[in-house]
Amino acid sequence: VVIEINGEWIAEMASTSNPLREKMSLFWHDHFACKPKTSHMAASYLELLRKQALGNFRSLLHGVAKEPAMLLYLNNQQNRKGQPNENFAREVMELFTLGIGKYTEEDIKESSRAFTGWAIGADKSFKLNERQHDSGSKTFFGETKNWSGEEIIDRILEEKDAAEYVSRKIARYFLGKPPSEKLQSSLTKTFYEGDYEIAPVLLAIEDSKEFWSEEIIGQDILSPVELLVRLERDFRLSAENNFYRIAIQKSLGQILFQPPNVAGWPSGKGWIDASTLPTR
Repeated sequence: VVIEINGEWIAEMASTSNPLREKMSLFWHDHFACKPKTSHMAASYLELLRKQALGNFRSLLHGVAKEPAMLLYLNNQQNRKGQPNENFAREVMELFTLGIGKYTEEDIKESSRAFTGWAIGADKSFKLNERQHDSGSKTFFGETKNWSGEEIIDRILEEKDAAEYVSRKIARYFLGKPPSEKLQSSLTKTFYEGDYEIAPVLLAIEDSKEFWSEEIIGQDILSPVELLVRLERDFRLSAENNFYRIAIQKSLGQILFQPPNVAGWPSGKGWIDASTLPTR
């Protein structure tokens, strides 16, 4: 069950020899917020996040878009020729790549047709259902042709706004606040010209004066999962069972594989209120 994978991931984060990979996997789990319905889907989704956590965002995005857990969570199994469901296409642009205001409603409608027929096969992996796929002409970002879902994703990443949006979110994750415009401009350039390689962005953040400033060091408020991992690692604690870990996550407001909505969890002071502070 998903509870077991939850506990196994907490234990791995607490004992890993590669903490940056696990930290970025947790970041991507929030960025690509998803509620897997089965343990098989959760394991597949987590394996992808770990594989590309420090790798390439383009590859990660293509992979997540075809993960059964994500296809179900964003209702793409209901996206069929003649009856397009726009949810998946909307979130790919609004939450995963560009942010609000960088596309039109028509772009959403047309791109959703490119994702028709993206489904889950009998072997529980991605399958393109040709009979439900709309192979007609579609106009996306002003260009008309028979767009495929893969081409839509690659076209989105041609927009420098995508590199800015994602790298800004990564920087905020490590700095605890938005980066300066000077640093952000550098991160956007690094990410975009590096064809969305993730590691160079992380190195650029680490090399920045902002990362090492007194204003930043020691000011971050750990998420509930990060707090639980820190306790298990630093005090060498171990859970009697995974329900213990789930209970703590639930009381503090963050359960792995159970984000509150498609936008993911809060951050910073969003973790602190009259209920959670005494528990922490």
